[in-house]
Amino acid sequence: MPTQHDADAIEAWQRYWRSGALHSLSLGERNLDGALGQRWRDWLARLPAGCVVADLASGNGPLARFALGLDGGRRDRARVVHAVDIAASEPRWLDEVDAETRAALRWHGGIALEGLDLPGAAVDAWISQFGFEYADIVRAAARVRALSSPRSRLAMLVHHVDSLFVTTGRREAEALDRLLGMEGLADAATRLAPRLAERRSGQAWDADQRAAADAARLAYNGAQRDLDRWQEAQDGSGGFAMAPVVDEFRSEIHRALAAEQPIGAVASVISAFAATRRRLGTLMAAARDAAAMAQWCRDWEEAGWRASLEAAHEDGQLIGWWFEAERDAQRTA
Repeated sequence: MPTQHDADAIEAWQRYWRSGALHSLSLGERNLDGALGQRWRDWLARLPAGCVVADLASGNGPLARFALGLDGGRRDRARVVHAVDIAASEPRWLDEVDAETRAALRWHGGIALEGLDLPGAAVDAWISQFGFEYADIVRAAARVRALSSPRSRLAMLVHHVDSLFVTTGRREAEALDRLLGMEGLADAATRLAPRLAERRSGQAWDADQRAAADAARLAYNGAQRDLDRWQEAQDGSGGFAMAPVVDEFRSEIHRALAAEQPIGAVASVISAFAATRRRLGTLMAAARDAAAMAQWCRDWEEAGWRASLEAAHEDGQLIGWWFEAERDAQRTA
């Protein structure tokens, strides 16, 4: 999914999807339960029977589920659904669906959109939610158009630079930078963990080792106080959006330090949150402003598609760009 397909960023996404999450955003656990979910269900329900549908940058497939007739989607037994993502994983829910539904889904893990090549019939409908924009959109769009049927249509929800998800992502990234940075809480926990491991193993300390342990403990407590002061300074400036990730990190680090093997446990927590920070980086880089989306529309129109664009909202909050395009068979023949 990352724009440059950086190996570390891809691994961060693979690790996330393998956790079983259906949505890619901490604020998005319910982002398909309300009006947005109904919009997707309605859009898919209007497709002709027997369409070939492709869910691009599908993650663990919430849109693919709608297209297959799950979660309130209209069931079309003649429909074939392709789900494509650069993360090389398959969702756990595939093991829970009936054989007919599973047979209708073609899962393509570990596939970059820029090199997309789907076997079989041309694609009649393309869908993507917070995914297509992570690719090289010029090359990926060229592949989409090359694989489209004469009457193909497309709908995408694209990250908006000022959306709730992106602005919150920026704040969480700022908080993680502080937590994971030099002299942050992660650094202090990393220095404290070996001292705790020595104590739990029964290792005897000399005066120098005891002094080092006391210094590590004081540094850890000091990092906690510094974090408290920093959080207090955020009050009134949107700091509330950072609290969940900060509180979660503190809780996980505290649990890791109390583990029987604190060195490995602390390292594992830091690795997991560093992966979250990489995912947030790709999210922010993928977000598009109005000028970029206007150019996106022009590109599709110049290729012979009719395009439309609007800001998408959920519960009064800006959540992204809703982009649609439909192939003009006469112009592209």
